[in-house]
Amino acid sequence: MGSRKPNVSFFFGNEELPVDVNNITKQPGHQGETKWQAELEINGTLSHLKDKEGYLGFKISVLDKAGNERQVEFVDDGFQLIQKTPTFVQNTICNSNQSFQCDPLNIPSSRLEIIKDEKLDTIDGNFLIVDGSVFFEASNLDQIISEVDQNGMYQREMEINEPETCNPGFKVSNFNLFGLLDQEVAVFENCQIKGTVGDGNDGQIPATYSMTMIFGFHTEELVAIGINPTQTLEQAYEEGWIDVISNHLTVSRNPLFSNHITENSSGFRVRIDTKRPEVIQIAFNSTNTGVNSEDFPNTIFARDNDTIHFSFKTSEEVDNQTDRYPEVRFLDGVSEFVAKTGSVVSTGDGKNWESKLDASDLPDDKENFLGV
Repeated sequence: MGSRKPNVSFFFGNEELPVDVNNITKQPGHQGETKWQAELEINGTLSHLKDKEGYLGFKISVLDKAGNERQVEFVDDGFQLIQKTPTFVQNTICNSNQSFQCDPLNIPSSRLEIIKDEKLDTIDGNFLIVDGSVFFEASNLDQIISEVDQNGMYQREMEINEPETCNPGFKVSNFNLFGLLDQEVAVFENCQIKGTVGDGNDGQIPATYSMTMIFGFHTEELVAIGINPTQTLEQAYEEGWIDVISNHLTVSRNPLFSNHITENSSGFRVRIDTKRPEVIQIAFNSTNTGVNSEDFPNTIFARDNDTIHFSFKTSEEVDNQTDRYPEVRFLDGVSEFVAKTGSVVSTGDGKNWESKLDASDLPDDKENFLGV
């Protein structure tokens, strides 16, 4: 029947990194077959990961004893891990029309925000939100309208228990929903949706958005659309948002995925870093103030009892653990002189460093330039 071990792959961008089946094992001490672990070695054999840094996503495929398959996939957009849901919303407008910006831009997601013109952090900002992971205890549009009319748009835990109310809902036929003609949708106008808005000082304050909400079934899943700032469906048409919904969005479904939220009990993400740090700037100084600009321009001097100061800046924070501390060596031909013990110190951010060399440690009766 073949192996029914889980299959695990990591993703770096569009590059898939499958985990060898021998590196997928049960967790230590676990006697059943529900707790597994997978290991991916980041080493020289992965040539396409050389000199790279970034976050990893991953995909898991599991089979139960009856052969039923389930997949779980997380992508990392550089800010957070996002679990893929059965419904994916994608756009064809943000790459072709500079008046629109999308979040996330190129990652398939169940939720997509499209901003028009520019992102205005006010309740009047022009944006559209498509959410393919909404949940209602309803299987048809009539039930959705009844639930929203009675209980409000969403049930959220808030300090002030105020419902997010809308005008009474109604159905619209012959709607072009994601390119499918003659679809029926539920429309709610003048919905007062609670959220936050910028306070002008990098903070957020509570705010209420006035939106038109549209609900429709697509690929067997309920999809919600919110349009701000519009109070009627007619306004949404006038602002061009219905054209975006009809002609520039696609929705697809992967039945192997689930709406079940997979918990990340560690709370961590995975970032690889095989890129070596660069020393991007250096500088010399000396306690000796002597100058000979005619014979040795742009040169500092040091003699017995002087101290040579060397500073450098790196492209990223440098590890300051004991076994990884930066090493500074001054070069006199083939001879090397290690910077004074304890003198290699960071100025605070791990990128800017200073070191010292006591000129008394250099050979006597000698004149030469030093390298480092």
